Amino acid sequence: MITLANNPSAEIISLITVFEALQPQGYIINLIKQSAYTTLLPLMKSRIHSQGTATDGSAIGSNLVRTGTLRDGFVATTEGLGFTDDALGERATMLEEKYGKTIWQPTVNEEQQALQLAQNIVNNAFSGK
Repeated sequence: MITLANNPSAEIISLITVFEALQPQGYIINLIKQSAYTTLLPLMKSRIHSQGTATDGSAIGSNLVRTGTLRDGFVATTEGLGFTDDALGERATMLEEKYGKTIWQPTVNEEQQALQLAQNIVNNAFSGK
């Protein structure tokens, strides 16, 4: 059972606002996506280009670690993480095939960090923060 305080209309309006923000093109969903992408990007860039590890944690070729063009071209957009142009995306795919490893996908730990951030955003939306 939901118990409403003194001004139920204000609480209902607040809940409706939160639910509208949770719609596919709503503010909260867009905030979650952008926050997840901007959280994942530096984590993944560090893992790939500094630590030299694939998504599964195994080592990747040392040449890939020094590939500044791929590092700089791997960006967060409104649609997700990707490369600034098709040629870089194709090059990344060829390198994954060459090494036989998934590289430009988040690790379980990276995904968990993004999910925790999303959970915090939703919790804050419902608590009025």
